[in-house]
Amino acid sequence: MLIGADDPVVPPAMIDAFRKEMDAAKADYKIVSYPGAKHCFTNPSSDELAAKFKLPFAYSAEADRKSWAEMQAFLNRILR
Repeated sequence: MLIGADDPVVPPAMIDAFRKEMDAAKADYKIVSYPGAKHCFTNPSSDELAAKFKLPFAYSAEADRKSWAEMQAFLNRILR
């Protein structure tokens, strides 16, 4: 799970519930939280959408770059 640490759409309680469910299932998973990032942090249009529709979205170039690197590492590990 790659998530913005400041994402109000996915509150900490929801992440904790996910973690508990994955632990109970003995799943192999990883949660990476990006400080300062909100919901839709990988979408360059997020700021525009947030303003237009009054949504808690925000683009974060840093979180976008780091999450893409994390996703590529995951896919390389799984699909090699």
